[in-house]
Amino acid sequence: MGQCTAAPATPNTQIKIHGVPMSQNAVGPIVLAMELKIGDMEFCDLMKGAHKEPSYLKIHPYGQIPALQDGAFCLGESNAILRYLALAYAKHLYPVSSPKVCAKIDFAMETFSNVYQAHMPVVYVVFGFAQASSDQGAANKAYTEAIQMWLNTHLTGKFVTGDTPSIADYKAVPFFFAAMQPACKKKVGFVPPPRMVKYCEDFMAAVPAAKFMREAGGFSIKEFAASKE
Repeated sequence: MGQCTAAPATPNTQIKIHGVPMSQNAVGPIVLAMELKIGDMEFCDLMKGAHKEPSYLKIHPYGQIPALQDGAFCLGESNAILRYLALAYAKHLYPVSSPKVCAKIDFAMETFSNVYQAHMPVVYVVFGFAQASSDQGAANKAYTEAIQMWLNTHLTGKFVTGDTPSIADYKAVPFFFAAMQPACKKKVGFVPPPRMVKYCEDFMAAVPAAKFMREAGGFSIKEFAASKE
């Protein structure tokens, strides 16, 4: 956490989520703030080193994205930001009155690190964020298995907690949406599991603000992936 003070019960000003539109880590918090109509993306120009500027390091001392500014309150890391937004402004997405539901959400969010590790050698290669794998076929297989494990474990219904999204879905879907883009098949031969595609489509239908993943001035996840084809 940066130089922070306690946040108000409702935002006095629009919340800023610092990030870039094609960052799957940043998109979940951005879309949630947009869906709640309490905030929007604040573009952080990574190419120009904006994330290492002293002014930014006061917001996120680790110099990473995403980062949140809610008035004088600031916070980094996507999981922490998602939980904060839900606790402060959308308790139905992380209902602390139901410990078992929150535990289910936390389990899904924490184990997503296994998916992320397998995501990087596939999707990040396509996006130009990582070097090509020495064995792309093996990387694709490992990623497919990680996706299926997560889906089989956590999607007992349409979403992690049933028929409506929770913050766990805001966390996972941007990564899966990136993986289902045609460039991933064209560039590295990754074929998205049908259940993963359906999960993303269900989320897009349930969360209008998720259109940010399709359209963001040419730099959304969909638009950026298309530029790599």
